[in-house]
Parts: sequence; C-alpha cells; structure tokens
Amino acid sequence: MKANLVFPRLVGIISILIFCLCSCTSESNHGSYIEDGVLRVPIEVKQAENIGSLMIQLSYDPDVMNAIEVKSSQLTSDSMLEYNTEVPGLVLVGIVDAEGINGDGAIAEITFDIVQNAETTLILFDQLEAYDVETLIDVQFVTNHGLYSFKDDTLVIPMIEALR
Repeated sequence: MKANLVFPRLVGIISILIFCLCSCTSESNHGSYIEDGVLRVPIEVKQAENIGSLMIQLSYDPDVMNAIEVKSSQLTSDSMLEYNTEVPGLVLVGIVDAEGINGDGAIAEITFDIVQNAETTLILFDQLEAYDVETLIDVQFVTNHGLYSFKDDTLVIPMIEALR
C-alpha cells in the first residue's frame, strides 16, 4: 500500500521542481550570441525595487573564454558602473544608482573573447550584495547561474531576482 503512494508523490515533487526551474530561468536564442569570436552575455534582474547599489562577483572557465569588458544596460543607463576583469576567470562589477534601480531587465552586459569552443560553459554568481537606495538595508535575492551552449548557440541568462 505504501509503495502505491510513493510514486505519485515522487512525480508531484519532480513536477514542482521542474516548474520552479523553468520559471526561474530565462533562456534566449535571439540570433547568434557569438560574433567575430566575441560572446555577449547580459546580466538581468527581476523585481528590482529601489536598489541603490550592487556588487557582483561572477566566475567562468578561463580556458574557454576571457572577460574583456562590462557595459551598462537598459536599467543602468544612468548608473555609475565600474568593473574589473584582470583576474582570469573572475568578473567584478559594481553599480551605484542614486535614484534606485527598478523593474525587470538587463543591468549589465559582459563581453567575452572566446579562447576555445566547448560544448557548454557556465557563468556563476560567486557573490552578490545589493542595498536599498533609501534605507541602505541589504536586499535579499536569489540568483540563477548562466549557461552558454556553443553547440546550439543558446544562453541561459544569468539572473538576479530580488525578494521583497
């Protein structure tokens, strides 16, 4: 009798996990992400509300690619953005916005030189700090790591989702 109840529960749990994974990631295939040996990866945010500052540390495989530049994007066009790509395998990004970052969309775009093709490569959030522009209280968040597939030219966009 117990065995008959385990399978439906297991299927239910797996279904919930699949739903959560699918709803929390953003995969895009908008043409080609690689042009002339350069990969452009947006960093996106969901539910940003009055975020005055962000400190992001990402890691990647330096045997596959090399970060060369980070640019402001849609939500940070009026923000101050500083970055450091000097250490192979690491990208540090600092963003400050006196008015606060609000909404959903891209906050930065990282440009990578491709060193060698691999089947896939990860872009991982190692550290993230975010603070409210008015209260200076830390903003809670969840992150979803990025994944680029050379084979399919698809990108799971690295995502930060603020919890409010």
